[in-house]
Amino acid sequence: MTDLTTTQMAGGLLEKPDPAIFDLALRHAGCAASEPVMIGDRLDNDIRPARLLGWRTVRVLQGPGRFQSPRDSWDEPDLTVANVTLIPPALIGRIQNCEIGL
Repeated sequence: MTDLTTTQMAGGLLEKPDPAIFDLALRHAGCAASEPVMIGDRLDNDIRPARLLGWRTVRVLQGPGRFQSPRDSWDEPDLTVANVTLIPPALIGRIQNCEIGL
């Protein structure tokens, strides 16, 4: 994938948590909905919308988002880590096969 972010591809008209930006990322990467992994720090903008679309999710506890509490099961990530260096190597391999920059 190029260095172009999904927000730039959408001309700034879309932003998270709009499901359309996630769909745009999938189309651009050529991935099926079951392939990507969303890594993010916010439950409302990253984890929830990705889970609603069937993506796997990793929550990184950093920034103001680390203080958010799950509202329901859709806010529960598949994995939570303190920082990105703790994401398991197996997951990194999966992400490299289908990179999406949101």
